Amino acid sequence: MSEETKELLAVVGVQVENFQRVELVRLHLSPTGLTVITGKNGAGKSSLLTAITDALGAKSKDPTAQVTDPVREGTKASSARLELAPVDRPGEVEFIVTRKRTRAGGSYLKITNAKGAEFSRPQEMLDRLWGHVGAADPLDPIRLKPTDQVTTLLKLVEYPDVSADLAGLEIAPGEGENLLDALAAARKSTFEYRTQVNRDVDRLGKARGEMHLPQGHASLKPVDVADLLARQKALLANQQARQAKFTEVARAKSTTVELDGTASRYADRMAELKKQLLVAEVSWKVAVANAKASADSASALQFAAEAMPDPAADLAKLGEELQQSETINSQYRLVERAKEMDKQAATATAESEELTTKIQNIDALKEKVLAGSKSPIAGLSYDPEAGCVTFNGQPLTQCAMSEKIKVGLSILLAQNPRLRFVRMPETMIDGLDEDNLKWLDDFLRKHKLQVIAERVLRAGESGLIIEEGKLDDAE
Repeated sequence: MSEETKELLAVVGVQVENFQRVELVRLHLSPTGLTVITGKNGAGKSSLLTAITDALGAKSKDPTAQVTDPVREGTKASSARLELAPVDRPGEVEFIVTRKRTRAGGSYLKITNAKGAEFSRPQEMLDRLWGHVGAADPLDPIRLKPTDQVTTLLKLVEYPDVSADLAGLEIAPGEGENLLDALAAARKSTFEYRTQVNRDVDRLGKARGEMHLPQGHASLKPVDVADLLARQKALLANQQARQAKFTEVARAKSTTVELDGTASRYADRMAELKKQLLVAEVSWKVAVANAKASADSASALQFAAEAMPDPAADLAKLGEELQQSETINSQYRLVERAKEMDKQAATATAESEELTTKIQNIDALKEKVLAGSKSPIAGLSYDPEAGCVTFNGQPLTQCAMSEKIKVGLSILLAQNPRLRFVRMPETMIDGLDEDNLKWLDDFLRKHKLQVIAERVLRAGESGLIIEEGKLDDAE
């Protein structure tokens, strides 16, 4: 029969040698119900149970179940051999688990089937047999911190269908992720993002508050500096053209003076140069004509120059506008920046409010999930205000030992391990009265659980008694 059949298994055969206080123990165990190992203090009860759980690779938060100095004093190695069989067919051994430990710290684990075939990965196989439990102690869930107790419980509950709510909040739990864990992660990320958004709102508000806007900033408009510069260039060109005209006027007037002098000299020479009168007269007439033409040209140029408008006043005004333009534009940019910051602040504030609403919706959905969740264990619940697991209204840590055992066993059953072995130390079994012991045995047989408990030997008691590290139920 292969390991894949998934039948429930129990420990039906035990042989332990030289493990802590145990010298040699051979036992055949019932696959279900309560088996109690008794003996005096120091006889090896705890050592026997620890050897079994150690061989099975079980983990426990009980300090007494931890493996320290596993090899019996005076020997070199310890060994534990366990026979595992289906609960419903205890006579048909399916697996044999053997674990050996040496004084030097060495450890050897071997698992074979009934035919002697060895499994290549024995620890992985034990992990599969334990499933999610990984421990053989019903009080382990109670030993957890309250937050871890809640996590364990939430993995077992049946949640209501809130897929529509999750879609509305854009929350997609990962494969195998607990619903409440997904809600907590979504709330955390949303809260952190809202914190960043609120920081942006505060930063924008502070920067906006430090701005000193000019009076009448609402009607402030920017100045087109390029247009002003173009107008200035045109006026400067006109001014240069006008100045050129006046330069031409001065040149024409100078020419007129020179020609007048020439005419005067020719007139003086006319009296002396009668022989050349005709030539002089002609030259004189020409000079006079040229002088008159030059004078007319000078007058025309002066008239044209005087007709051109003087741009000096416009240039002075334009210069003032250019000086003022940077101040006006600086103020305008400040106003526009203030408007943009107001817009960003409004957007960030709106986003923060949306995130706050989302956080509130996540909290409401969590309450809805908790209200609609069904616990697989009657009386076991979660108190969100106290942040702890409760049983019949009481915090789990405050419950009586019998209640803790009931809850611990129920949690173990809800996790449905294939290996049904449970260990109970004497502090646990001593907390149960006769009624609870009967309830325990009935509960174990009904749910196919196997509990091996230890208890100090009482006067007149019989049964499985370990003495000085020895017990052989065949004797």
